Amino acid sequence: YGKYLPNLTPFTDTKERQRYFALNVQDQIFFNDQWSVLFGNRFDQVEQDFKNHIKQTEDNQTLHQNSPRFGVNFKASEQWAFYSNYGRSFAMNSGMNRNGQTFAPEKGESYEVGTKYKINDQSVLSLALFKMKKRNVLTTDPIDSNFQTAAGEVSSKGVEFDLNSQINDRWFVNANYSYTDAQIEKDQDLAKDARLSNVPKHQGSVSTNYEILQDGARKAGVGANLTYVGERSGHNLDNGFNLPSYTLVNLNGYYAPSDRLRYQLNVNNLFD
Repeated sequence: YGKYLPNLTPFTDTKERQRYFALNVQDQIFFNDQWSVLFGNRFDQVEQDFKNHIKQTEDNQTLHQNSPRFGVNFKASEQWAFYSNYGRSFAMNSGMNRNGQTFAPEKGESYEVGTKYKINDQSVLSLALFKMKKRNVLTTDPIDSNFQTAAGEVSSKGVEFDLNSQINDRWFVNANYSYTDAQIEKDQDLAKDARLSNVPKHQGSVSTNYEILQDGARKAGVGANLTYVGERSGHNLDNGFNLPSYTLVNLNGYYAPSDRLRYQLNVNNLFD
């Protein structure tokens, strides 16, 4: 009390521009009614211009990257199908670290195997196992949480379940669940095997929509969504803190007097 406040200095002052150019090529070959393979490739050219007005520095870079993908599909019957996929990914990271430096791009590769079962003409059940590895994933800086840092290498593996069903011509239901184990694999600053921040192990949701009115183009309906997000790490340190799990309930109602016009009311986080 009674003392002068210290002079305020800018915390950060930057300007960034990214330009993406991409070319996708894909071909699917059917050998017979059961077997097919998919080949694809994405070519990216990314230009990044980053200016740090506080440090009076400028960083410009142009990157080129090929991201191939490959898949095999097997249709065991009219109801049951199996698939496997492999692919690589590439994405430019945005922003800067605590030293005012830009980040290297994020690169990764993924493997997935799964199955889809057609319960009936209106219901499909899906199950998938996945494993991914990525380099230079942005995560909270353990030294200064106001900034991010690019983790050396992170891995993620888990299982996903999904059910899409149309109970009748008015009632639609979707349910999904995923288990994800994401952790740090290699890094010079972050602890190995530490959980990746803000990635829950358990996550799921149930959604339903019911059309009350079906009169030609005129339609009206109501819907609800229940989403659960499990406990997750709030920091990448061994002694970091955990963020608690939470559940959200959302409601909606809509009226469409024609195919071109729709009124909708959403109530998000009903129970706060």
